[in-house]
Amino acid sequence: MQTISQETFHVKTKTTFHMKLFTSKTQKLGELGEDIACKFLKKQGFSIIERNYTKKWGEIDIVAKGKESFILLR
Repeated sequence: MQTISQETFHVKTKTTFHMKLFTSKTQKLGELGEDIACKFLKKQGFSIIERNYTKKWGEIDIVAKGKESFILLR
């Protein structure tokens, strides 16, 4: 029986983003508002980390990172 170190199995995984499909008029309007907010934040020097971050407790529409701060938008 061969012993293999745990380091052999260390695999760096990529984060996969799945965009939501918005179908109703209000969802499409909300997505447009988020797009505008993202453009504004980028012009202010923020990086968009994630959109529509969903967990069992709720959703954060935009997660953005600046030089010294994070912004969470709902």
